[in-house]
Amino acid sequence: MNLNDLVVPNNKTSSIKLNARNLQKLQLDTTTLASESKEMEKKLEQLKEDMSKEKEGRGESGLKLPHGCLMGTNHI
Repeated sequence: MNLNDLVVPNNKTSSIKLNARNLQKLQLDTTTLASESKEMEKKLEQLKEDMSKEKEGRGESGLKLPHGCLMGTNHI
């Protein structure tokens, strides 16, 4: 929607200007959040890759735990 296409009575002009400013700020905020979201998705994907590589490395080190055992726990 183009803000220049709006036809507004004179007494509503200041309100529409404020709404237009609010709309512009919200659009900027939305753009910023979308950019930050994409950046966080990239970081998350990188973290997943790093964790997967680390897990593979641990599997190759020869440390095998019996099924059902958890490291750092003492089950009697």
